[in-house]
Amino acid sequence: MVQYARRQSVPLASSGLGYRYARNSAEMESTIKHLSERRDSLSYTIAQLEKADDDVYIPPAHDIDEQQQLVDFYAEMRAI
Repeated sequence: MVQYARRQSVPLASSGLGYRYARNSAEMESTIKHLSERRDSLSYTIAQLEKADDDVYIPPAHDIDEQQQLVDFYAEMRAI
């Protein structure tokens, strides 16, 4: 609903308290900056996942225990 309104040029600002009509251009600039940072963060995450898709080889597991061990291993490696 918010996305639809914004796409119709309704000046909805946002903060940690929720959404509201922007009271001034500074609130809109702040909202635009926040949305741009989210976009950039998502773009970076997508690029890293695409890179991982090209670089990571996961050998076939023969049973559920081996699959879980692989999941745990990759989770530990990403945490480092």
